[in-house]
Amino acid sequence: MNKLLIGMDQLSFFNNEDNIRPITRSFKLEDINVIGIGLDILRDRMKPEGENYIGSCPFQHIDTHPSFYLRQKNFYICYGCGAFGGPFSLLFRLTSHSDALDYLKKNFDVDISNKQDLTRLKVCIYSEKERLGSIDYVPLEYQ
Repeated sequence: MNKLLIGMDQLSFFNNEDNIRPITRSFKLEDINVIGIGLDILRDRMKPEGENYIGSCPFQHIDTHPSFYLRQKNFYICYGCGAFGGPFSLLFRLTSHSDALDYLKKNFDVDISNKQDLTRLKVCIYSEKERLGSIDYVPLEYQ
């Protein structure tokens, strides 16, 4: 069966473990994806389950059964602790403020010292907030 692995640096399409062909792609901030971020940061903790990924929750609670999901519909949810959000809240929740900004700069060429990039970031975060109803863990200066 063919699989599509999505990473922030490249896409790889393969038929089996021995036949990996990288496809270079530039990522736009507007296309940021919770699965891509989750797999980049959580790596071995997540396992595929259909179109989604499931694993133990990275947040501070005891997780005896996998309860944390990265959903194809671009949100994460933990049925153990109730954590919920989109790609930006996941990024800022799992990393330090400076690491989150470094990640955005490396993978999406976002430099917050550039006024246009900062505005673009704020628009994308606002869009996530409108779509999901709230946005936790993202610093107020970007909302």
